[in-house]
Amino acid sequence: MRLGLPTWVANLGLRQKMMLALGLMLAVIGTNGLSMLRTQQEVVVARATVDRTYRIIDATYQLSLSLLEQQGLLRGLILDPEAQAPTTLQQSLDHTERQLQRLRVDVQDADQRRRLEQIQLDYQDWRRQVLDRSLQLLLQQNAAAAAGSLAMQAGSLRQLDRLLHLLSEFQAAEQVLLAQRDEARHRLNARMYQLTLVMLAAAVLISLLTLYFMDRTVVRPLAELTELVPVIARAEGPLAIPYEERRDEIGGVSRALQDLLTRGLAQQDLDWIRRESAAILQALQPCDGHEVFGETLLAQLARTLGLGYALAYRVREQDGSLVYCAAYGLPDARARQQRFGRGEGLPGQCLLERRLLSLDPV
Repeated sequence: MRLGLPTWVANLGLRQKMMLALGLMLAVIGTNGLSMLRTQQEVVVARATVDRTYRIIDATYQLSLSLLEQQGLLRGLILDPEAQAPTTLQQSLDHTERQLQRLRVDVQDADQRRRLEQIQLDYQDWRRQVLDRSLQLLLQQNAAAAAGSLAMQAGSLRQLDRLLHLLSEFQAAEQVLLAQRDEARHRLNARMYQLTLVMLAAAVLISLLTLYFMDRTVVRPLAELTELVPVIARAEGPLAIPYEERRDEIGGVSRALQDLLTRGLAQQDLDWIRRESAAILQALQPCDGHEVFGETLLAQLARTLGLGYALAYRVREQDGSLVYCAAYGLPDARARQQRFGRGEGLPGQCLLERRLLSLDPV
């Protein structure tokens, strides 16, 4: 086709073409929009994961400070059993227990949960086997017995050091996870940025394609048909009207212009016939005989129709035969003597059947 488009697309109506272009735009933008929405959800999850990791690291740091505080209090009790610190140590132990419970809620990584569970089990074992008994003796004002218990179990400080070491490893692993999660978040942000650019580019591209499509299928054909209107108004013969084969509104306009051209040419022919008929009738008015009338008629017809020669017969009233009346450019004078009866020769047959004889060029 002239438009270089599939036939079914070219034959769609203007409204259907607009709906097709709009549908394509919505499909592309909708698909990209769903990808952006899914990526945005992943970005939100990644940001929440990074924030949770920061909280875990901060809680781990606070937990380490609590263990260090307990280590200092425990050493003070070993060195000075008379010190008034058991209540403070008991509060610190309870606070550490609550910190471990909150930390366990935040930790989602399986390996980190196992590490944290081990830390919690070691801490509870250390507290139960070492501290609870000594604190109970101190709270009962049995300083000598408590000092003996703490002194004999001074190795519990090494167990506390082990807990600090495990907590340090846990914190280092969280730092690694933080770096990985932060990198994943940055990748998602970059992907979100790319999808935004892709959506903008797709919107611009589809808009340009839509403009090109509408220009090729609507604007340009309408411009061509508009330029043909004054040409059709001045036309004196057939013209080739484009886009007649299309089945949309453009094809309807083209066929309407072709019909207008046909009617205009028919009207021009009718006006020409009227003018020439009036001129011939005006020329025949002064004629007063068969020969003068015939010669004048043939001369006018020859001028009007561009005849090279012509011959006119009239019907003889006596026998109804055809006899010579007049001639124009007649090359053979013997035709003046010819006579045709009804049904004799082609002229007589035409007279008999009252039909026209048409001789087309061969």
